[in-house]
Amino acid sequence: MIHAGKLLGFTLCFGSLGAATLCQTEHTRVGVAHDAVRNAAVASADCLRRIACDDPDRWRGIKRGAITGERADAIRECGITFLKPLEGGEHAEIAIEPDHVREGDEACVTVRLAFPCTVPFAGSVTCGVDREVKLKSEECVTVTGCDQTDSP
Repeated sequence: MIHAGKLLGFTLCFGSLGAATLCQTEHTRVGVAHDAVRNAAVASADCLRRIACDDPDRWRGIKRGAITGERADAIRECGITFLKPLEGGEHAEIAIEPDHVREGDEACVTVRLAFPCTVPFAGSVTCGVDREVKLKSEECVTVTGCDQTDSP
């Protein structure tokens, strides 16, 4: 027969170990999501730098410096690649400001994601009552190439 004190000690020891493992798992998930949001912002900003003043013929006539339509979609797609594998990543927001730039202007990409904490027990301990962590990353670049003239 197992003594009640030993059973309590065993339960406390391994219960604490289990809870710590769950919390570490959730903490790791949040860290991976944080890195993905940061990488999405960096990748989108790099695309913005390359796409904003690209030849209008490649973008169905959208003028250099106009970050709208297909140009904006392409910039966002650069970041979405990093967010798709995340739980809730399809709901991320990738904002680009401003929507029109000139040579030497600074433009920024901001990525926001409400990441759900889904590990049992650990979600509320690690992420609070909402069981969600709001992640945000902003990356800015200086735009170049808008002073080019298009060939007739």
